[in-house]
Amino acid sequence: MSVTKKMIQQLQKEIHDTPQYKESIALAKIALLDYLACYSAGLQSAKRKGLLQASLEKAGSHLILLTPYRTSKEQSALLSGYLAHYHDLDGVQANFRGHPSAVIFSALLAVSDADDSFERLLAAYVQGVEFAGRIGLQCQPQHIKQGWHSTATIGSLAAAVAIGYFKTLPLTDILSYYR
Repeated sequence: MSVTKKMIQQLQKEIHDTPQYKESIALAKIALLDYLACYSAGLQSAKRKGLLQASLEKAGSHLILLTPYRTSKEQSALLSGYLAHYHDLDGVQANFRGHPSAVIFSALLAVSDADDSFERLLAAYVQGVEFAGRIGLQCQPQHIKQGWHSTATIGSLAAAVAIGYFKTLPLTDILSYYR
């Protein structure tokens, strides 16, 4: 069995089955508050006007967080990720050495719907951070010493894992992306 398959199988296990579930969800709530505060600060930044305008050029029905505007889900994730990372403060995963909330929450909020479970979204975030930490453990500190920023590299993979968990994608669908 490949390392990727083993890792995905482990991450697909329900977080509810772990002894640290309540603590993980409590930390995810704090991370979400941090994300929203950083996103709000980014939304007030001078750079936001051009980014917002560019996002509005992409038609879509997805509401841009904390604004009356709509765009595509992809543009929403990109815009939210940038704005949340603009003043990002979180560093909740020591092995990751980046800002997982900016990427993971932006991706999860872009694919979420009004009827999705808030608790499931938080659990998916925890799974994404766990994945980021496991990957970071394998490649840090060399990754960062070579000039890579984990928010962009490992964070995008972690966001994909979080979405897979959130949308309950089967293992075969997730593995098909690695072939």
